[in-house]
Amino acid sequence: MILKLVRPIVLITVITFINAMGATAQNDTLSQAPVKKSKPKHNYRPGRAALLSTVLPGAGQFYNRRYWKPPIIYAGAAALAYWIRFNSLEYTRFHNAYSSRVGFRISNDPSVKQPGEFKDYSDNELKLTRDSYRRDLEFSIIISTAVYALNIVDAYVDAHLRQFDINEDISLSVHPLLYSYNYSQFAGGIKLNFTIK
Repeated sequence: MILKLVRPIVLITVITFINAMGATAQNDTLSQAPVKKSKPKHNYRPGRAALLSTVLPGAGQFYNRRYWKPPIIYAGAAALAYWIRFNSLEYTRFHNAYSSRVGFRISNDPSVKQPGEFKDYSDNELKLTRDSYRRDLEFSIIISTAVYALNIVDAYVDAHLRQFDINEDISLSVHPLLYSYNYSQFAGGIKLNFTIK
């Protein structure tokens, strides 16, 4: 007997609860404030950022308002320029010394003098040292080219990422849903809310 009375009470309570949820959900959608469309503060164009970095390394990073990156780029460029110049000068010195040594050995002309600065070096040591500086020079040029290309890629990718909207105005929420139709049958499901403010 009590069980027969409890069932309708539970059913009425569930239906009332579901209706209240539906009314609340409808009120929520109606009570939303109008969405303000705000203009982006800066229109980042990846192509322009890449072009600026191509013409002047670091300019694309300034365009993207990443002001901390250009000093790093210029410090790296200065270090690479120093490395290229040092290897170039040393390669030239050892190349000239080796050429003079070979010329001294080939010609028996007494007017040709053996280079004095490198008199402690053997012919093979001069050649190996020259080749070592040439290899370092080529390697430093390759690294400089890679850093220059990385500067352009960084400006391009950063401009793309600056345009990507990651704030909470765009959201997706998942909620369980229980609804009734004709107040006699219930159905369950999942409700997806995709919000763009």
